[in-house]
Amino acid sequence: MTTLRGKMTREQSPDYTVVKVTQCDPGDDRPLLIVKTKRADVPLASAKTQMAEYLETMGRDSDEGLKGVLIIGRDAILMSLPLDGPIRYSPLHEITGNTVHDFL
Repeated sequence: MTTLRGKMTREQSPDYTVVKVTQCDPGDDRPLLIVKTKRADVPLASAKTQMAEYLETMGRDSDEGLKGVLIIGRDAILMSLPLDGPIRYSPLHEITGNTVHDFL
């Protein structure tokens, strides 16, 4: 938050993290993974829809598809956007479990 003439204003900032690799040219970034966190009380359907929009926006131009991790409280949903199909969702996994570790 920033104080502007005695008023509190919210700064616009992304609520997700993109892990990317940069090839030789700094303008040639390629996203590898999107990570988004939500509080445990956020409706699951709403969080999945928002994350799906991020994957669709950033992953459709990819040569390899795109993966995402939606963290909700102490759990995670693993998501992948393949080149030729709809987004795939895992069931909820404990964030400290091997399934999440293996996905990353």
